[in-house]
Amino acid sequence: MQLTNRQLFILSYLLNHTERISGEHLASQVGISLRTLQSEIQEINRKLDKGIRIDASGRRGYIVQGVTPEIREELLDQARDRQSLFMPEDRVNDILTLLLFARDYTNMEALANTLYLSKASVFRTIESSNALRNVVTISRTRGMIIELPECEKRQVLTKVFDKDAQNPIARELKQSYVHLDTLLRVALINLFKRHNYAVSGEALRSFRRYLIISILRDKQGYLLEDVDHNLPISSLMQEIAAAVRTIVGVVFSPFEMQDCQAKLNSLCTFLRDVPTHRMEWLPVWEPKLRLFLSEICRRFGIDLSMDAEDRQRFLLHIHKLHQRVSIGHHESNYHKREINRTYPLSVHLIVLVFEECFGFPVPETEVSFLAMYIAMKLRSHAKRIDCIIVTAKNPSVAWPMKQWMEEHFSRHLQSVEIVEHYRFTPTMVREDLLILTTGEDVVLSCPQAILVKPFRLEDEYDLIDQCIQRIRNHYKESLFSSSLARYYRGMEPLDAQGKNLYGVLADLGISMGPGEKYEFVLDTDAFLLPRVHEGAGENSIRVFSLPNTVFHRGTELRHIVISDYYTQTGEMKDFYDCLQTLLLPGRLDSMQ
Repeated sequence: MQLTNRQLFILSYLLNHTERISGEHLASQVGISLRTLQSEIQEINRKLDKGIRIDASGRRGYIVQGVTPEIREELLDQARDRQSLFMPEDRVNDILTLLLFARDYTNMEALANTLYLSKASVFRTIESSNALRNVVTISRTRGMIIELPECEKRQVLTKVFDKDAQNPIARELKQSYVHLDTLLRVALINLFKRHNYAVSGEALRSFRRYLIISILRDKQGYLLEDVDHNLPISSLMQEIAAAVRTIVGVVFSPFEMQDCQAKLNSLCTFLRDVPTHRMEWLPVWEPKLRLFLSEICRRFGIDLSMDAEDRQRFLLHIHKLHQRVSIGHHESNYHKREINRTYPLSVHLIVLVFEECFGFPVPETEVSFLAMYIAMKLRSHAKRIDCIIVTAKNPSVAWPMKQWMEEHFSRHLQSVEIVEHYRFTPTMVREDLLILTTGEDVVLSCPQAILVKPFRLEDEYDLIDQCIQRIRNHYKESLFSSSLARYYRGMEPLDAQGKNLYGVLADLGISMGPGEKYEFVLDTDAFLLPRVHEGAGENSIRVFSLPNTVFHRGTELRHIVISDYYTQTGEMKDFYDCLQTLLLPGRLDSMQ
């Protein structure tokens, strides 16, 4: 029985509930139309074994029939093997939203019934989620409750609650949320424009959501504690509060004004739109940035020199990040696992050096945001290739081609040289050389050359770009093969039956607990543990495959990758380039 991810989600959702589920509700949970759901149900029934089927009875909804307890567990095990399709983040958000809007303890059974899940599924979700484990208090007799200050509850709800949320408690509030969102959207845009306060669309949306959560909580009697950040209330915030009072009829207390002002200050802004008088953060953070860059150069031999604009942009991000951290707020990052895999060196440098140089800890979700600035500097230092233009025409014709190539591909090209056709010899051909020519005879003698028209290079842009990428990728693969022979120590199977990730690591002699270190959970169902050692040693990359997958933070882990780098080898860039390529989607599977 081969079910698609969507079909397995539909089946497992029904198996987790013993009563009929309406088609409208099931379609909304899956995120498809009712007609598509009906087609998927028919396809599932065609693939199911004889005797097991999803029954649809008029308006009563869907239920799975003919399934024994043993078969039910077998089917749910298949679904757990592909846990990502369960949308674990959405499930965590559903539980958080329900508990944050509950005034008292909620027992496990009531929570499970409300979310159409089994109690075991709810318990597994809480156990595997740091976000839930850290905030949910569980009592054997009374149930579960989130005991946080109201200001922290509002910040959490800003991340997990949206007008598109599907859980029942969110649906009860959805009409109010949508109404407020419609009323405030245009008003906030106009106010931000009038004050020349340029923020990203996501930042403005986050602030608007925070205002709506504050208004909803205020209307329901969830009062904000005495919060005073000692911040001056800006004219923009005063006008926002006046707009809320006029449009919605809610008057913010002085403490809510302080809370919203702190949120407003933390929004990501664009450097080019920051007035000079609002750049007081430059002299505060610049010495710490110099220390940060010098430490990376001293300890790891990596030069991350930045020009003035790049430096200011990075410092502005750090300034806003510090404002967020000081009020206990941080941005959500749905690309964190992909960034962990794509730029492991940059992320690890932030983890290793940032806090000791800048003096404040970085929330886990924001580490990879900082790493992107480092990653782009490292990328700008990547190897460039040489290009020659072989021509039999007048040199004045080839000269515009040279300038055009330098203008359009300067990031990829080390040099561009014009070579007369009679000087071109086979000994000049290299695998890492881009060859353009205006003569067909050169193409016949050198298949690597690209035939172009001198004054129509724009038409050949995609072809030239593809050729450059092919040369760069070939170079990377050659470098990866040699690096793999040096660093890779093979793949070993590891028994993980009945263990969590920390238990598996303990078997490997690695002591690690929840929250002790930054966790490199990757988007390829793998866990990376990069380690840097002072001194000399043998750099190595070890991979462990898990025949019995380990469920960790919403992901079924199938591989654990442990890298050990020694600083005196001076090979950090090459070492992490090898690691980065090894972590590409599908690469670890192909190594087995």
